[in-house]
Amino acid sequence: MVNIKIKLLFILCCSLLFSEVKINVLESNDDHVIIEYTVNDFTTNLVSYENEVYNEIILNDEPRFIEQNKPQLPHINRSFIIPDFSSISVEVLSSNYSEYENMNIIPSKGNIKRNIDINDVPYVKGDTYNKNAFFPANLYSVNDPYILRDFRGQVVQLNPFQFNPVTKIMRVYNKVVLKLTFDGTNTQNQ
Repeated sequence: MVNIKIKLLFILCCSLLFSEVKINVLESNDDHVIIEYTVNDFTTNLVSYENEVYNEIILNDEPRFIEQNKPQLPHINRSFIIPDFSSISVEVLSSNYSEYENMNIIPSKGNIKRNIDINDVPYVKGDTYNKNAFFPANLYSVNDPYILRDFRGQVVQLNPFQFNPVTKIMRVYNKVVLKLTFDGTNTQNQ
């Protein structure tokens, strides 16, 4: 019995050690937090639909964009506790990425309601697929502040995957260091 517990503990520790996304707090004080995001690995599945082969990108348990007819890429959302009356401003301190060629990222079917069979919804490439620009255009975004019990928080979304449908290049940010500064006066959801 003890052997089984030790083996399970070892497997759990190894799975955490080699997780696809690591987030480390490099520095933290009352004014700012410096966060390091590391994308260690991701999964690519090939999906065949109407004589076209698509790449479906999966990043562990992270959500993917559900904007209908736009590339369905994973993103990383994390909540941060912020001081009262403040909001987060973001500065990219460093980043590095790899580029993958000849990618055909699968379009999102959108936010499907429960009464609709997802298999009946077709894959449709929208206007984004005709633009010679990376989607999403921004490496990060910051959502509106919210209150949860006694804490005020704000979600920072990192977009480590960007896709240019015209050149068929997918950019994957392997490591990104962000400085989140608590500044300004924001009375929204106080």
